[in-house]
Amino acid sequence: MQSEYSLTKMPGIQSDLENDFVELKSDNNVLGNTIRHHYRQTNSFINLSDSYFEVAFSITADQAEKTLVNHVGSLFRRATLKINGVTVEQVENLNHVLLLNSMVKYSDDYSRSSGSNMFYYHDTGTTAGTTTDLTAGNAVDITYNDGFRKRLLRTSAAAVAVTPVVCRMPLHEIFQFASVDKVIYGQEFETELVRSELSESLFGRVGAGDAAGALTVNRVSIWVNKRVPDRETELAFMSSISAGLDYDFNFLYQTAYLTPVLNQNANQLRITTQSEKLVSALVMLVPAAYTQVVSKTLAKNTVTNAEIILNNVRYPVRKYEELTTESGKSRTYHALTHMLTRGDLQSGIGLTFDEYKRSTIIPFDFNSQQNLTGGPSVVELNVNVTDDLSRAIVVLISEKTVKMSYAGAAAVVTVM
Repeated sequence: MQSEYSLTKMPGIQSDLENDFVELKSDNNVLGNTIRHHYRQTNSFINLSDSYFEVAFSITADQAEKTLVNHVGSLFRRATLKINGVTVEQVENLNHVLLLNSMVKYSDDYSRSSGSNMFYYHDTGTTAGTTTDLTAGNAVDITYNDGFRKRLLRTSAAAVAVTPVVCRMPLHEIFQFASVDKVIYGQEFETELVRSELSESLFGRVGAGDAAGALTVNRVSIWVNKRVPDRETELAFMSSISAGLDYDFNFLYQTAYLTPVLNQNANQLRITTQSEKLVSALVMLVPAAYTQVVSKTLAKNTVTNAEIILNNVRYPVRKYEELTTESGKSRTYHALTHMLTRGDLQSGIGLTFDEYKRSTIIPFDFNSQQNLTGGPSVVELNVNVTDDLSRAIVVLISEKTVKMSYAGAAAVVTVM
């Protein structure tokens, strides 16, 4: 296996002398709407792919009916990452991106282990907030939601009486830049998290009758993976960057848009992105008010037809039709699994077909797309819906490259 220090072709690499985590506390003395972190140790090797956020929060009112929307990342609507003062990634509507990602990627098995460390619990049943008995007499209550019950128990008054809920979220869950397993040397990095609206963070009754302090974010830290390589590796690495080394971080950047309320029947929505290399998109309908949305339960199924025109090219070639029927959903579910697994259908996704029928996610694969203009992409979403109480979450996924050019210890960071 190639070492993370192997930025170019080099002989065998020795292991680290030290591989540990250091806590980076937020710059804010009092956590408010915007939470910032700044790592300034420029003489160190760090690996962001192994680093993670630690978030502590408490629900302080109406604990019997309120809990967090499924994933601790629902607390934040925007996330920004800077390397050496250059913005390499800014994710808009982060909570919507994570909502869709958790639905299609995270299985029930995952929620029973690693997922619970991010406050992810697999939803069951047909109603988001049902915690009635699993059985009524001898009949199974199909509305029962075990995931919601587990979240509610974890945020109850008894659970948080002594300490808040603590979750750990890998940086690569937020920033796809951090999904690249390469060390960074001599660079400062900064992150900024902007809080979501209360109605988009909490599941439960959200309105004028709620206490103002229903949700408190107690602490946000980053645990930075700090490496100390052996002397031979360090000398080889420093020699390479002193000679003027360039290396790239290639990743799939994600950002989301929440459309205005859709009109019954036809809708045409135009989005201009800054990406030249858009590779795919996911579209999901949610209630117009966007309150009480929990994974796999309250996404709406009122869309009948859908297509995207990207830079004047139509996707798919034959429009998705009859999406309220099992036949129509079968086509889009196959397209979704094929797009996410790249044809390896045995690997599967976290969303079963039965769950998919309750929360349809429409995939668009732009694998044949070429943006010949060399400028921003223009996305036109055409959808037909049967009601006037829906909005659409549109997650756009594009290729992005960040180049680090060393001339001595300092690097010039370029976003391409």
